[in-house]
Amino acid sequence: MSLKHIAFSALIVALAAGVAGWSTPSEAKHKMAAAPKPEPLRFCTGFEDKPVCGMINGARQTFGSECWAKQQGAKIMAQGACKPPKAHKMAAKKPMKMPMKKM
Repeated sequence: MSLKHIAFSALIVALAAGVAGWSTPSEAKHKMAAAPKPEPLRFCTGFEDKPVCGMINGARQTFGSECWAKQQGAKIMAQGACKPPKAHKMAAKKPMKMPMKKM
C-alpha cells in the first residue's frame, strides 16, 4: 500500500469515529434530561371569580382568576384587581412675569 492509501484510510476511520461520537445515546439522554419539562395543560372554568393582578412582559393586567393568569403565562403580583397607576401631580407654577418695555 502506498502512503496515500494509508493516510486516506486513517482519515476515513477518524471521520467515522467522530460521527459515531456525536450521536451517542448517553449524550441524547443527557440533553433530554437537561431540557425543561413542559407544564401540563390547564383547563380553567368560568365559575371562579377571584380576580388577581398579574404581570406579562412588564405590564400589569387583571385576570378573572389565578388559573386564567397562569394559563396566559403571567406572574401573579397580588390578589384582587390591579390598582390603576397613580397620576402624576403637576407642580403648581406661578405665572411668569414678563418685564415690560417702556416705549
